[in-house]
Amino acid sequence: MLTLIVAGGIGIVQLFTVLPAILVVDVWGRRPLLSAGCVGMAISHVGVALLILFFEGHWKENAWAAWVAFGDTYASTTLYGMSFGLIGWLLPAEMFPLSVRSKGVALSTVSNWVNNFIIGFLTPLMVELSPPMSFFVFALARVRARRWVTTCVPETANVGLEETDEVFTKFGYEGGAGERKKAKKGC
Repeated sequence: MLTLIVAGGIGIVQLFTVLPAILVVDVWGRRPLLSAGCVGMAISHVGVALLILFFEGHWKENAWAAWVAFGDTYASTTLYGMSFGLIGWLLPAEMFPLSVRSKGVALSTVSNWVNNFIIGFLTPLMVELSPPMSFFVFALARVRARRWVTTCVPETANVGLEETDEVFTKFGYEGGAGERKKAKKGC
């Protein structure tokens, strides 16, 4: 029963963090929200990994550590909701040229669902092998995501969908009409 309550709580937290993020995403910008989300989630994941590393099997004697791990999990969920939980759906609509936008958004949605399936399938296996290492892997993924945000994602706050082609071109992306690619390596 407790597991069900915690899982439901995580869903509710994510919902209530996405809603205010919708209001501020064009004020604060996509890159700062994504960057802050990456850093905060990486810290949360490292925190959980370290707590598991030191207290696994001794949670009852160290209830405070269990509560901190619980709080880190909710913090990570909050940060995800205000960053990738929202912007992961905005960027595809902005990054594809108008001529192929509907197909690009459809493809990115399929990619999102397939990747969520893969993560949902692999995470229990990873946790079974090594719970702390799983969270270190998640933290590393967030560090890499931050690098991607800072090098590959242009700021599109307060830019109309019709003008995003120009923003992406100025940021170093080439092409149009479905052939957009990054001029420099790494993106």
